[in-house]
Amino acid sequence: MLLALPCLVESGLFRISRKLFGEIGPAFYGLRTTLLTLLLMALLRIKRPEHLKEKDPAAFGVG
Repeated sequence: MLLALPCLVESGLFRISRKLFGEIGPAFYGLRTTLLTLLLMALLRIKRPEHLKEKDPAAFGVG
């Protein structure tokens, strides 16, 4: 999954989203982190953020 990260950056998605949405403002997570999480969830076919806790972090390449 982490191999998809350079493709997402090269697509200009984060640059365009910053122009479109601006900044989220004072939040715990920024726009880029939130967008990246949702995109990776879509690629992994995870329907809800609550389902992330059921996954093994090693399966994502973390750890």
